[in-house]
Amino acid sequence: MPDNEIKLITVSQSFLNWPKCLGAGALLILTGILLVFLGAFSTAFDLLVVVVGLGLITRVAAVVANASYFVTNHRVVAVCGVLKKRAAEAALQSVTGISVRRGPLQETLGLGDLVIECAGGPIVFEGVEEPEKLRERILALK
Repeated sequence: MPDNEIKLITVSQSFLNWPKCLGAGALLILTGILLVFLGAFSTAFDLLVVVVGLGLITRVAAVVANASYFVTNHRVVAVCGVLKKRAAEAALQSVTGISVRRGPLQETLGLGDLVIECAGGPIVFEGVEEPEKLRERILALK
């Protein structure tokens, strides 16, 4: 980041953006534990169910922990990726519009995807809390 650049807004993806994966992971873990106690299948299968559930939750945590979004006095930047980082950035002055995209579950949880339209293509801040307020904050910087 250049010396004269200052981070004005920093946000990250919310864990609430992944309720289906988190719920499925928790359900698999509980199912595996229940199967161990019931002795319905082999212990190896029961443990495999638990491990798959833990893997699903770990994947979600890794994705959310490695996604960051920020706006400086010069640019809009989205960085994501676990093993291979991907970054999308555009000059703040090239922002032509900002919209909020929400699914029904995101609406219920107070989340949304902020789609920032720029000259080079859109930059998306996925699963952020209070996306309308964030939209207004970014527009006020232009």
